[in-house]
Amino acid sequence: MNIKYFLKLLIASAIFIATFAGVKYTGNGHTKLSANNNGLTRNDSTPTLSSFLVVSDIHLNSSASQADAHGDTGDSLWIAAKKEIDTIITDRKPRFIIVLGDLPMHDTLTKRDSVKVRQNIEQVIKYFKDSAGIPAGIPLVFVPGNNDSWNGDYSALILPDSIYKIYGYPLINVDSLSVSDHACVANDSLIRRLGCFSIYPLGSENKLKLIVLNTVIFTKSKGFPYSPDTLQQSVDATTQINWFLQQMEQAAQNDEKVLIAMHVPPGLDGYSLKDMWYDKNVEAVFLRAIEKYQNNITGLLAGHTHMDGIRLLTTESGNVDALLISAPGVAPGHGNNPSVKLIEYNPDNFALQDFNTYYMNYWNLCLNKTSKNYEPRLTSWNDSFSFRNTFDDNDTLSMLQHFQQMKSEDKEDEINHFVSEIYSDYGKKPDTIEVDSSIYVPIPNNR
Repeated sequence: MNIKYFLKLLIASAIFIATFAGVKYTGNGHTKLSANNNGLTRNDSTPTLSSFLVVSDIHLNSSASQADAHGDTGDSLWIAAKKEIDTIITDRKPRFIIVLGDLPMHDTLTKRDSVKVRQNIEQVIKYFKDSAGIPAGIPLVFVPGNNDSWNGDYSALILPDSIYKIYGYPLINVDSLSVSDHACVANDSLIRRLGCFSIYPLGSENKLKLIVLNTVIFTKSKGFPYSPDTLQQSVDATTQINWFLQQMEQAAQNDEKVLIAMHVPPGLDGYSLKDMWYDKNVEAVFLRAIEKYQNNITGLLAGHTHMDGIRLLTTESGNVDALLISAPGVAPGHGNNPSVKLIEYNPDNFALQDFNTYYMNYWNLCLNKTSKNYEPRLTSWNDSFSFRNTFDDNDTLSMLQHFQQMKSEDKEDEINHFVSEIYSDYGKKPDTIEVDSSIYVPIPNNR
């Protein structure tokens, strides 16, 4: 991406951006936090929170220095990222892990069938399977990204048998049969055909279902055809959205909470201000399902933008029905600091209560980006910030309820203030602090 558009993307795509350590919004009434035995922070009035780890947009460019990685993740950054992921797994003990896609480098030369791209896909999967030190009781799932198909960018998901059989993609530490107290598959009927599936990450009796969608199917990119068969994408999109509706209806009937993970989110692309899903009918069906089943949905997760942000799925009247959390990328190519996100939830009702973003202050380390003299400094991720510590928030509310309350009280200025407060300390503040409409994803009327 052209560097002159970085700042525009930052403000258009994200509400919350990784800030320097210690930068916090300190509004009136901010509640003091205390540490619990699991190392998580919580208020005394709330139950001990559980967590899950989200990693996105690694874009590994192995055997490349960071200066030569062209905005992707070179060797030194990948070593530091793996160290941080390993530390979080050991210290914070997430209950499950979600990798939101885009594992390999961007292949700008051959566009298709790059041997190095395929090697990088294998290396990332192998790391999580064999080297990340993930205990057997912690499940991990991979979400398909637009760079993850063997056939190239934005193409239908095609991977060799070895990726599934040797490396276990896209499920690690997940049982194929129903298990009450361990992660198990809920539905994998389309897992190899389309890349969508659902699991019970905490076991079949814990009433939390994770639905993984391959939203690359809902996107199009000039110069990157989905399939030689011009009808296949439409057929696949219809098949997947119908499968999703069935999964949501089953969750409602079983009184389950649902977490939805995808790579490409619905709504506008904050960079181009164009729709990210090409078929507005499919998007409308999806968004209406979000509205219909909002009481079952605990949240949505997406990557792709590389930015740490929030999207609010709203009705025509402005009511917020659902919260989509955008996970920041490990690769810094969109002007973001390399980051991973730990999301904390209430184990009693699975409401998303907080998030912690752990990041390397990459752009501060790389002020002279034309030389390689910053390479030795890319060794650790020493900075972090959390939703609760950054915002003046009532700790009894979930993050969704927080935004619902702000919207109901017409506190648009307060939302804008949050954006400005975070963004101005990031060091990349543009001339305007206007919040772009890509933050809001309107749910169309059912006509």
